Amino acid sequence: MQAQPFQSSHSGVHQNPDFSRQVLIEIATDRVAVAVFGEQPPSDEEWSEYIATLEGLGSGGHRTLVLSVGGGPTALQREQLSALMDGQDDVKVAVLTNSVFARGIVTALRWFRREANAAFEPGKIDAALDYLELDQRERDRVHLVANDLISRLGLEKVFPLAA
Repeated sequence: MQAQPFQSSHSGVHQNPDFSRQVLIEIATDRVAVAVFGEQPPSDEEWSEYIATLEGLGSGGHRTLVLSVGGGPTALQREQLSALMDGQDDVKVAVLTNSVFARGIVTALRWFRREANAAFEPGKIDAALDYLELDQRERDRVHLVANDLISRLGLEKVFPLAA
């Protein structure tokens, strides 16, 4: 199966991307969140928003797709995330990144969460969505949200959007 770019029914292009932010997260469906990380770790304020969004998904069976240019949580932020996920064995996270550093973070989180995290190359979106066990409605919505967040951070060159 050939890798597919992120597809959207809208252009997903924002006139004024927010280059000051390092992470954006949005709930795509009642059980799926999409997050896009820039090159640097998120600020404390951005991380608080990230955690609050994940808390909004509740405690059962949620999924998160993370697209990262290379940035990821700091050690303290990873501890906070681990504490939030403690006892939630049915949560899965798929991370799309070319960054060896970010893949290392995924591996470290996997040590604590066992099979809950997996890293993929950016072109492997279908494999990541398969790993998350998303149905077609969820996949379509994830594509829309991912395109929007990518565009809002001005990262279209890293994660190309479909027309």
